[in-house]
This record gives sequence, C-alpha cells and structure tokens, in this order.
Amino acid sequence: MLAIRKRRSDRPGKDQDRASKDSTPRPEAGGSSSGFAGRGRDAAARADLERRLRASEETLHGLIEASNQGLLIVTREHEPLLANWACAEIFGFDSAEAITALDSTAGLFPPLGLARLEAIDKENLNGRGAPDAFELDGIRRDGALLRLQCTAKPIDWQGRRAVLLTLLEITGHEKAEAALSEREAGPPLSISETVHRGSVRMAGSRHAARADARKSKDELIEEIESL
Repeated sequence: MLAIRKRRSDRPGKDQDRASKDSTPRPEAGGSSSGFAGRGRDAAARADLERRLRASEETLHGLIEASNQGLLIVTREHEPLLANWACAEIFGFDSAEAITALDSTAGLFPPLGLARLEAIDKENLNGRGAPDAFELDGIRRDGALLRLQCTAKPIDWQGRRAVLLTLLEITGHEKAEAALSEREAGPPLSISETVHRGSVRMAGSRHAARADARKSKDELIEEIESL
C-alpha cells in the first residue's frame, strides 16, 4: 500500500467545521436570490475541481504503488512524507505506513550515505549537475546493510520543499559479481606454482626477445640488400 503522511493542518477539526458552516451560501438582504445563485455556482465549480484533483491524485498514487522501485519523499529535515510498499520491503518494514510514521528517515542510511544524499541535494539546488543515478548504503530495520542504486530529485510536495528518492536494492547483484570474480580468479597459487609460472613467463620473455632480435636483424639485412 501507499502511505502519505498528513500534516496537522490537514486533519479535520472544529475550525474546519466552523469554516464549512460559514461558507454555506445565504441569500442577500432584501430577499434577492441572485447572490445566492452566484455563490451556488461557485460552490459547484469548486466541487468539480476538487473531484478532478482527487481523480488525478488517485491515478498518481496508483502509478506510485505499482512501481517496483522504492519511492520515498522526504523533507530536507528527513521527515517522511510518502512511501510505497516497495520502499517498505527494501528496508524490512511491514508496511509503508510504518515508514511515514517515523519521526525521521535519517536512521535508514549510515552517516556516509546520509552525507552523500545531502551533498547531492545541495548540488541539485545549486544547479551543479548532480549525478542522475548513484550508489549508496542503506540500513534495514534489522540492522543489515544494503547496497542501493538511487536517484534524488528536488520537488514541491503539498506546498513543501522535498526530495523524491527512487531506490533499487542491488545487494544481491554485488554479491553475485563478487562470487563470479572469485570463481574466475581460481584458488590461490602455492609458492612452488608461483615460482614455476614465473620461470615459464621469464623463459617465454627471453624467447620472445631473441625472436625480436632475429627479426630486427633480418629486417636490417633486407634493407641493406635493397640499397
């Protein structure tokens, strides 16, 4: 599921109820209904706009939730504003709501990773051409280290300056590449094998040097004979 953190001002309360009542259209003094009708049309237009905005938000939320990449929107103070299920899965949480309920997402990254995110955010703000994608470490809920491929883009979210992070875990890929490299390298050589291979290489080098010398000599003879 998709989780969006609500601001306190977004939560319903008495002030909002009072504002709703105060906004109810009333006929003007003198019994004229023209003002009432005009305000009624305005209210209908606002309702239609809100309906279309909700439909757009639902479409956007569907796209975010369907993404196989972790999506995380945070403020520059690391307050989580939005997270999808893929993000929760990467960091070992049971739900996206568990991430947006955090006071800060700073604990999801080690100090070096957090510093890298902040440095890239500053580069984006200053227009210095931050990398489109980069790698950094993350921390699962159980304390295990992760390797992540990440992008960071500055955005405006609900009137607040924030950063959109897209996250893809590549921990397994790195382990597979390391295992393949070790397999290709083979077991370490013993001292005798190392000495033997070194002798073979030296002999081959001397043979190649003699061959180059003979080749040079033959070429020199050919040049002399051509004079």
